[in-house]
Amino acid sequence: MASAFCTSPVVVAKMPSPRRALGRAQSTTIVAKASYICVDCGYIYDESTAWEKLPNNYKCPVCSSPKRRFKPYNRGGKNDPKSMKARMQDLKAGKEGSAADSSSGGSDSSGAVAIAVGGAVLLAALYFGLNGYFGN
Repeated sequence: MASAFCTSPVVVAKMPSPRRALGRAQSTTIVAKASYICVDCGYIYDESTAWEKLPNNYKCPVCSSPKRRFKPYNRGGKNDPKSMKARMQDLKAGKEGSAADSSSGGSDSSGAVAIAVGGAVLLAALYFGLNGYFGN
């Protein structure tokens, strides 16, 4: 016997309960895309492959410098010849703080520190040497 109220089959879609939907929240981690600059030519590596996942034999596509010649770079920019030339001039002039300082290890002040430490050691040796000779 057919039903008087419904002549076609009813399809009920199963929806997840709100409690279950909240419990399954997907955690997505957003990783900041790091850029690296070649200190020899100014090329900026900002490709989709993570820098750490590149092979150790990776070479700069512009000047063929090895991977170790790249330094972290946070300013961004284009890889057209005009921009690369401007970045190279900035690198040579020491204007690029993050790339130049990390590549040289702060060598502008390391020479002064070495001279100061050497002078202090020399003065201490001279003081104790003369004090031992003339002190008795």
